[in-house]
Amino acid sequence: MKYLTENDLRIAYRDIPFEVFTVRSDEKLTPGARTFLSDRKIKIIEDNNGKTRSQINHYSGRGQPQASAVSFETNDFELLNVRCDMLSAAQMLYGLDKAIAEELKLLERYLSTPYGTASITSSTFFKTEEDVNQTVIVEQLSNVGLFINTQKGEILLKLYPIYFSLLAYTEKNRNSDDLRFVTTLSRLGNLISYYLSKEEKEVDGPQ
Repeated sequence: MKYLTENDLRIAYRDIPFEVFTVRSDEKLTPGARTFLSDRKIKIIEDNNGKTRSQINHYSGRGQPQASAVSFETNDFELLNVRCDMLSAAQMLYGLDKAIAEELKLLERYLSTPYGTASITSSTFFKTEEDVNQTVIVEQLSNVGLFINTQKGEILLKLYPIYFSLLAYTEKNRNSDDLRFVTTLSRLGNLISYYLSKEEKEVDGPQ
C-alpha cells in the first residue's frame, strides 16, 4: 500500500493543476492529502480495478478524464536524454562538489524507475523543500553570468539546462499522472535556488 501525502499532491497540483484525482486500489490518501483535495473541490475517484490514475488538466475544460500521456517506456528518448545529462553533469561536477554530483545521481536513479515503484530520498542540501516559482528561476538565469568565475556559477550552468529540459518534457506531458517528473523538477528548482543564494569566492582558473 502506497500512501499519498499532502506534499505529493501539492507539488503535482502546483505544476500541473487538475480537477479530478483517481486513487488506485494500491494507494491510500493521508488525511492531509484528502483535505488538500477537498479544499480545492477536486473530485476523488476510488479506482478499485487498479486502472492507471488520470488527472484532468485545469485548462482542458472538458470535464472528462484524460488518460495518462506518459507510460514507462525504455524508448522514451527525450527522457533518456535528460537522464544522460544528469549523469554527465554529475561526472563533471564530482571533483568540484561531490554532494551535488551525488544528488544528480540520485535524481537520475529516481527517474529510471517505473512510476510508483520508488520514492525519492531526502536531500542533503535542505531539510524541507520549498515551493519554487518557475518565473523566478527564469528571471535569475541572466544573473548566472555574474558567477561565471565561481564554483556555484559552474554548478548552476549544469543545473539550469537540465531543469529546462525536464520542464519542457513535463509541460509536453501535462496530463501525465506520473509524479516523478514534477517531484524531480521541484528538487532541481530547490537546488538552483540554493546555489543562487550561496555566497562564493571567485576561482583562479578553469576547474
